[in-house]
Amino acid sequence: MVFKNKGLTLRDKIRECNDIDFELVDCTKEWGCTIEMRSPTSAETSELEEWAAARTQPDEEKIDPTRFRGMKEKYIVACAFNPEDGKQLFSEADMEWLREKNGKVIERLWTVAQRLVGLTEAEADDLGKSSEKEGT
Repeated sequence: MVFKNKGLTLRDKIRECNDIDFELVDCTKEWGCTIEMRSPTSAETSELEEWAAARTQPDEEKIDPTRFRGMKEKYIVACAFNPEDGKQLFSEADMEWLREKNGKVIERLWTVAQRLVGLTEAEADDLGKSSEKEGT
């Protein structure tokens, strides 16, 4: 991590640093491109958590198996960027057609998104089980 101004306070250093992690995901075989997956900001992570929380149900005996439909795509939309221009690659409007794309690629992107969002393995497994029941 390189700081621009060594005379900054610790608080200022934290504010000024670029702390967004990223990974390049090779999708050349299927889509002819590489996708940059970035860790979301705290605000974006909160939005993802709110989206997931809105789909939980207090009565665990009557879980709606479709409650997490589109979850993988939601996280991919939040984390995927064009490595050439740095712009967000997908929007919420793309979620439906992303569900129709090669599941192997979506799983690859989802796995990286989970890691970058900071989901624990247990949390990711729980979310994945809900999602698997819907066929995504």
